[in-house]
Amino acid sequence: MNTFLSLIAVLGFLILCLSISKYFYRKVSLEYVDKFNSYLAVLQFHEEKAYDMIHKDRILIFSLEATKPSEDEVTSAAKDFSKLVLRFIGPRLERDLMYVYGDKETLILNLIDYFNTRFETDEIRQNQVDDMINKNNTFNSAETTLSNLLNKRK
Repeated sequence: MNTFLSLIAVLGFLILCLSISKYFYRKVSLEYVDKFNSYLAVLQFHEEKAYDMIHKDRILIFSLEATKPSEDEVTSAAKDFSKLVLRFIGPRLERDLMYVYGDKETLILNLIDYFNTRFETDEIRQNQVDDMINKNNTFNSAETTLSNLLNKRK
């Protein structure tokens, strides 16, 4: 009888411990949800900072020349970008964001998606391409006008 009561006490204690741990797990989960905007703001600050650095070092030359880097160069820059962001945020915030996103792979996927989105909307490259098109159109317009004037003289 004594061992039976001891067994029930141990089982009761285990159930109590599981309930408490489940409570704290839910509480921590809700804290991440409540503070999601704060985490996102900090992450976005570091993403912008890292993008500016990677863009300046690896992408800007292509933007100024109005060309697009190769797929390998973009992939390499995106991976370096994600590594740089993770270094900026530090291990504690990385761990918290891994918890928010589920795992490190998903976090990195979101970082690379941010990089690719910013890269695709590169305003400097687009402005350079537009300038080249405008110069080409101006040249073609001037050439047409000159041709018309020469034809009128004949």
